[in-house]
Amino acid sequence: MFLVDYLFVDTRSHDFTDVVFVSTLTLPPYIFGRISRKLALQSEQLERQQTLIRDQAVRAERDRIARELHDVIAHSLCAMVVQTAAAQDLVRRSPDRADALLQSVADTGRKALEETGRLLHLIRDDVDELGLRPAPGLADVPTLVETFRENGLR
Repeated sequence: MFLVDYLFVDTRSHDFTDVVFVSTLTLPPYIFGRISRKLALQSEQLERQQTLIRDQAVRAERDRIARELHDVIAHSLCAMVVQTAAAQDLVRRSPDRADALLQSVADTGRKALEETGRLLHLIRDDVDELGLRPAPGLADVPTLVETFRENGLR
């Protein structure tokens, strides 16, 4: 409308300064709007990329912990099976050596449980993203007792 009015209706004489004046009124808001939109789009893209990178890092760390957990359990179980088989062979011939081997099996099992607990503690999260609740504490004892009673235990 302004252009039609300027070209056809307004009978005053027009020169280049009119174009400069109108440009100074219209171009800055237009440029500011374009820059704001571009920055907003870049900000959204950066947030998406950061989320993706964070998720990939979390997945990689969980995979590493899972591999470590698997290695610990597999190694410990393998050692326990070999030691138990050796103890079975020694039970009749050398009960003292068999007893020592069985003690070693128990120690290996305890170490594996400790390591498993440590690794599980690493992957447990405070926001319960994995659905793993933290280990019960002293404050949870009454609830645990009541749960056991409901299940028929004294």
